[in-house]
Amino acid sequence: MVWQMEERLVTPFQEFRLWLRRAPGPERAAAGVAAVLALAVLVWELVPTTQPSSTGGYPTSLGVTSSSGNSASSAGATAGGAGGGTAPPSGAGAVPPGSAGAVGSTRGSTGGLARGPALGATAPNQQAASRCSSPSGGGKGVTSTEIKIAIILVDINVAGSSSANGVFHVASTSQQKAYYNAVLDDVNSSGGVACRKLAAQFFSANPADSSNLQQTCLDIVQAGSFAVLDPGAYAQSTLMSCYAQNQIAYFGGYLLPDSLRKRFYPYLFEFNTFDRIYHDTVFGLKSRGFFDPANGFRKLGFLYESCFPDVVAKELDWLRQVGISGSQLVTYDDGCPSTFPSPSDDQQAVLKFQQAGVTHITDLGLIGNIGNFTNIAQRQGYHPKYGLPDDELVPGTYGSTHPDYQQLNGAIAITNNRDGENTTPGARPTAGTARCDAILAKHGLAPTYKQPDAAGNACDHVWMFVAAVSHAPALRPDALAAGLQSAGSVEWGYPQAPTSFTGAGVTTGGQFYRTLQFTTACNCWRVIDPTFRPSKY
Repeated sequence: MVWQMEERLVTPFQEFRLWLRRAPGPERAAAGVAAVLALAVLVWELVPTTQPSSTGGYPTSLGVTSSSGNSASSAGATAGGAGGGTAPPSGAGAVPPGSAGAVGSTRGSTGGLARGPALGATAPNQQAASRCSSPSGGGKGVTSTEIKIAIILVDINVAGSSSANGVFHVASTSQQKAYYNAVLDDVNSSGGVACRKLAAQFFSANPADSSNLQQTCLDIVQAGSFAVLDPGAYAQSTLMSCYAQNQIAYFGGYLLPDSLRKRFYPYLFEFNTFDRIYHDTVFGLKSRGFFDPANGFRKLGFLYESCFPDVVAKELDWLRQVGISGSQLVTYDDGCPSTFPSPSDDQQAVLKFQQAGVTHITDLGLIGNIGNFTNIAQRQGYHPKYGLPDDELVPGTYGSTHPDYQQLNGAIAITNNRDGENTTPGARPTAGTARCDAILAKHGLAPTYKQPDAAGNACDHVWMFVAAVSHAPALRPDALAAGLQSAGSVEWGYPQAPTSFTGAGVTTGGQFYRTLQFTTACNCWRVIDPTFRPSKY
């Protein structure tokens, strides 16, 4: 909005110059000095230190400028105010009014929309937010000019083989690094965050090797990092607690057991929790009539891994709450394998469900072996209906170990993110998605819809961290949770959904969900209900 303020100053300034040339000498001398002083004060007070965003919307600054006083537009756009992200949007490309995705608007206490601050400015004090300000204090990894962060690159290796990232539709480590470098360059070239640049050090980690995960944590601790950003190396592990134990803020890019998050609060951050996605799946399926006898339902097969037994216990309780228990529920425990359940387990599960007359199936934690299960079921001539959680199931559908597509035809998935949007006709990129695409384009990278999820997640990941730092009451890892809650909402782009961090103790997203369906017309998932509904978890 700099151009708007400059436009308001043009006409009076020209009139002043005309008067200065034609007015009597004594009058010009006295009034001229006064006018110059008044103009200086006016410019100081009114001209903001942000520039219009590259997406054509309002400025995207978090109120950060360089130490030299140049204007800056920082990554991590957020919208302040306690109500951000609390109203579910409609439309495949929509975000809640009042969230950061509603460009240039904030939700006031009356619930109405008002033209508001930039995508990163806080509504209560826009003027203060428009200047570089640093929280008090300084933790490990923080200097007067930079914040040192560690970024983990997921490098899946099974039984000493070469990288298996492609098998799971995971971007290569070089691609991951390119995505993060693009977003970090955008942040730093815009002035950084908290008057400092982000200095990143990259570490590779293997999700299939717990000793490697533990050593990676020790290496990052030794490196003196302020925080760590992990796109998913610790996805099936509780070892991210190592960072919390060493007072390093951990920002994950996948799912987190809620019990672990609470135990190590305020150090663990994540896109979502296992608990929320499985809760929303049970109740989302219920609302769509998945368990209705009129839709052919007789028995539910529940296939699960017991790596997080507390989450399993919760899901069994949620199923009871929607009326599924006793003889209607048939379970199969695949244990907690380090990589995949054995093929014999999948065969036994298919046989058990088939013989028990199971008509519908849901699962917990089986992204890795849903391919084996459906392929075996197809060979056995067993065709149940699937209602599944999108615990990264959707991206995994397109890997080399993909499920049998005939088995999945018509399957329903409940998602807390924007998966399926890129393959849904008529879906439009949100403002956050467009902003991330613009950042990637500057580095010669394809837009998020045409990339593995890691591309968009890199934007969302960094923006979440920047929002937490920018609004933190102190520049310490244990103050970032308060900073994120103060931010209220972070405008994430594809593949992440709208957010609301305003609740007490909130350090994860996932506050809204919607429904997808698989179709063999494209061998893909599509959004069939574009409305993001508020999670009741």
